[in-house]
Amino acid sequence: VMDPNMSQGSGGVDGNKGPLQSWEDFDAYSGELEGGILYCTICNNFKHKGKNQMRNHIEAVHFKGLFVYSCKDCNETFNCRKSLENHKYRKQKCTAEVYFC
Repeated sequence: VMDPNMSQGSGGVDGNKGPLQSWEDFDAYSGELEGGILYCTICNNFKHKGKNQMRNHIEAVHFKGLFVYSCKDCNETFNCRKSLENHKYRKQKCTAEVYFC
């Protein structure tokens, strides 16, 4: 499910939230419930206490491909941060670099 306010091909610019320049900008798409539980304000279907898990959800489900993550060791690229983290975990030697496309 894509945010209805997100125009495709907009280079990561949302009419309501402004440009997404970094992974931390995904925080603009989460709200907080009682007890410190975060929820996705785009789909309202994902809830978690962890900020990184919330960012992973928002990027992987709603903004996949907005950022490109590249492994410095093998040059393989990934369209979400969690995929790169999984790659690094499996490869152990690999390091990461991120760039905005």
